[in-house]
Amino acid sequence: MSDSTSTPVAVVADTIVRTVELGVTITDAAVDGDVTVVFCNLLDDGRRHCPGCGSEGLYRDTVVRKVTDVPVVGHPLRLRVRVPRYRCVNDRCDREVFAHNTSQLARPGWSTTRRCARYILRRLMIDRMTVAAVARELGLSWDTVNTIAMDATQTIVAADTTRLDGVRVIGVDEHRWSHTRRPGEDGFVTVIIDQSWRARGGRGCSTWSPDARRRP
Repeated sequence: MSDSTSTPVAVVADTIVRTVELGVTITDAAVDGDVTVVFCNLLDDGRRHCPGCGSEGLYRDTVVRKVTDVPVVGHPLRLRVRVPRYRCVNDRCDREVFAHNTSQLARPGWSTTRRCARYILRRLMIDRMTVAAVARELGLSWDTVNTIAMDATQTIVAADTTRLDGVRVIGVDEHRWSHTRRPGEDGFVTVIIDQSWRARGGRGCSTWSPDARRRP
């Protein structure tokens, strides 16, 4: 694995894309249609120990992990990261082969970097974009972006057990909030409504969720 000071060009690229926070360094790049593809090596952190027994492994081969990162100059960004795999030398260990730790780059099994997942949440929660709009921006499927959003929602709810106290029934609807279109918008907003009052026999009134999302 190379380090972040291999060449002046790599230093510039790593600085622009801020790859150090992902634990990788850029080795090459290419353009594939509207997508920017960046090839990377993991920064050498010396962690080659088997997650099963803790023994230091022997290099076996290298695989490529493909993840989506935050856009660069308005274009979707794909990282192709070379990940070394090692063979455990402990005969009593159940693990024969294990990959280098990439938890700094992305969560296990996820197709986006950690910072891309945070980016998705900011776009949905702060910029009031829809899942479909964020998916188009990142060049991802609707299901991928929605899964990340739902996972984050579950985390938020689990962290605050009182957040949904009293909520029994919710309604989801779209409302035209503006009849004048601006670039990138169609004038609709998606709202989530607490309709628990209906379950209580119609007493009280429904409440608009503060997490209503504008649909661009």
